[in-house]
Amino acid sequence: LFSLINVLYREFNQKGLAVFVALLSFLFLHSYWIVNEDLTNSFKEVSNQYSRLYNSPKNSDVRIPLLSTPKTDYNAYLLTSNVKIDSNDWFNQWMSVYFDKKSITGY
Repeated sequence: LFSLINVLYREFNQKGLAVFVALLSFLFLHSYWIVNEDLTNSFKEVSNQYSRLYNSPKNSDVRIPLLSTPKTDYNAYLLTSNVKIDSNDWFNQWMSVYFDKKSITGY
């Protein structure tokens, strides 16, 4: 990385290098902002699901909100199974056994 910076410093004048670094910084911050917003949203939604599951009585029917579709490829929930609308879905049944609930339904 420092070799690349040294080559760029020698090839460009300082003003050109400053513009290049500013452009790269802007692109990095923009992509970071989008990914961070997506991950934060998923974290809040999953936390809400777990809160509802932990706070509901044992052997009860629980309705929890579905996760929104992730917006970036860096989101861990992009292609993973999660709660579905149908309480007979395999993941919903697995979650109901794990959390000791009668059934789990998504909405």
